[in-house]
Amino acid sequence: MGRTGKWFGFQHYDIQPDIVALGKGLGNGYPVSAAAMRGEIAEKLEASGFRYAQSHQNDPLGCAVTKEVIAVLQEENWIERGNEKGRHFLEGLERLVEKYEIAKEARGRGMLLALEFNPHESFTASTAYFDLFERGFLVGYYPTGNILRFDPALTIEEEDIGLLLENLGQIMKSGNQPDHDWRPL
Repeated sequence: MGRTGKWFGFQHYDIQPDIVALGKGLGNGYPVSAAAMRGEIAEKLEASGFRYAQSHQNDPLGCAVTKEVIAVLQEENWIERGNEKGRHFLEGLERLVEKYEIAKEARGRGMLLALEFNPHESFTASTAYFDLFERGFLVGYYPTGNILRFDPALTIEEEDIGLLLENLGQIMKSGNQPDHDWRPL
């Protein structure tokens, strides 16, 4: 919810889904999920006798948490703010692509971003991942695709984005293997 710069990822496209599954973001850490659907779909399910059961079904605390999460996202404009920070973050990643040949492409929407690296004999996304980890940054990586994945919280501070980009630039500039024996899992 909100990670792509809109409430839902499908809103970036000219589609209107019949059913949308909601999970992690809906509870902001509290275990809750929901399925939102068009009225006619819900009516058909109800008329069919379909029943669904799960461990947190009809949980009043979960409903209260969900209601508050949605209210805070709306009232404090976290999705719009995250989208703006994501644009800034993506621009920083694009500057790294322009500056370093090792980088192939920066892409993303909102706060879901990626940096893909060109094939290189001694530098990979895994190299960058472990170097960033040693510097105190926890990011995702996809070794097979040679991609670093960034999906920070909507509440991340611009200064933290700048610090990450600065450290990533230093790592890319050095282009060396890290000084440790870690290997990707």
